[in-house]
Amino acid sequence: MSYNNLRDVPEKFFKCMGSLEVLNVSHNCISSFSITDGSTLQKLKVINLSYNSLQSLHLKKDALHYLRKLYLQGNDLKQLDQQMFQSLPNIRHLQLQENNLRICSSEENQQDPPGCVSFHSIGSLRFLNISENNLRTLPSKAFENTPLRFLDLSLNPGLDMQKGSLSGLEDSLAHLLLKESNVSSLNTELSSLRSLRHVDLSTNQLDSLPLLNKESSIESLNLQNNNLVTLDQNTMVDLERSLKTLYMGSNPLSCCENLGVLHIVRHSTVTVPDIEMVTCSHQDHSEPVNIGTVTQEMCSGPDAPNYTTVAVVTVVILILLLGLLVKCCHLRRQKHRRSFSA
Repeated sequence: MSYNNLRDVPEKFFKCMGSLEVLNVSHNCISSFSITDGSTLQKLKVINLSYNSLQSLHLKKDALHYLRKLYLQGNDLKQLDQQMFQSLPNIRHLQLQENNLRICSSEENQQDPPGCVSFHSIGSLRFLNISENNLRTLPSKAFENTPLRFLDLSLNPGLDMQKGSLSGLEDSLAHLLLKESNVSSLNTELSSLRSLRHVDLSTNQLDSLPLLNKESSIESLNLQNNNLVTLDQNTMVDLERSLKTLYMGSNPLSCCENLGVLHIVRHSTVTVPDIEMVTCSHQDHSEPVNIGTVTQEMCSGPDAPNYTTVAVVTVVILILLLGLLVKCCHLRRQKHRRSFSA
């Protein structure tokens, strides 16, 4: 039923479809959709309402007991019933990208934006894509008691992730996408997410690595198109234990301030698929240098201390001082003898 210019699908249309498992009415012109009779679509597992013109969506509590996947992307939705997704006891997969939704906090003392939707305490939910929603704030404990494994928050420019916004996902979240959101720093500690495996932070404004530690389990990290000049060596050492794939092209990296990181990349099992795009700035080169060609010698310029030379010069100075001291002592003795003879 997709691509049919449908404007309305009344609930009575489904009266004789008790065995229906998949409903696809995507890419139509539907502005309102309701399921209020729990006996109508008892076996429905998938609803695809993506790319319509939805302004109103009402799903009565427990009317869709077996629904597992709900596709609502591309509707420019501005609000939904606050507890809509809690009323779907077996929902696992939500596609909500390309809308204008707001997220409620799970904390009672917080003032929520009008028309916000709640994502906490949805025990069955595993996959949530809420990218490109013009989200401004991700409140603290937004996903508490919701064991998400996949979360996409990308394409929400200026997103403010409040401290504790990912609280409750410590033991479940494996995939976190936060690309193209103009993020300059992360107020939430990724190191607390013990199951996190894949992180995409590309095309943001990050000038430092997010807070991580040796307990990190991240296997894939995308840092492309940020403002990173140096990659903290201690953080990289902590990541090395689990990291398998690292993307870091299109950053204003410094060649000589990342030698330790370069050594890790070259001598560990970490793969850098975009290594040909990873460049750095060097004082002796007017153009960016591919980081794969950087050597220790390139960073031992004329101003760098030559420890061998320093040692030789120090020894020579000490010998001269010793000689001068001996000469002074000799002159004093001679003077003393002359005085005694007189």
